Amino acid sequence: MVEIQVRTLLQHLWANLSEKLADMVDPAVKYGGGPANVRELLDGISREIWEMESLERGIASHREGTEVVGLPDDPGIIEKLEAALSQKTADWTIFLRDIRAKLDHLRE
Repeated sequence: MVEIQVRTLLQHLWANLSEKLADMVDPAVKYGGGPANVRELLDGISREIWEMESLERGIASHREGTEVVGLPDDPGIIEKLEAALSQKTADWTIFLRDIRAKLDHLRE
């Protein structure tokens, strides 16, 4: 048996963090259990990633000519949104990698 998972970079980093927290705190974290503060952290990060990736999909659809509710039709604004989204994605990538590195360091 083989399991193949297709994830974005942020989804991968989130999954990596949740696995590490499950190992360190409580295995139930992987299934929505464990301490409330850990669940809230993972849920909040998950929501942020979902929102960013939803916006990315909306912008891609808009560029393909599909009207997307909530997105302006102004190309200049779309470009600014893309730039801001790109920066936010980079910031989250650094943040998630940093948390994981700190957790790894705690285990040493």
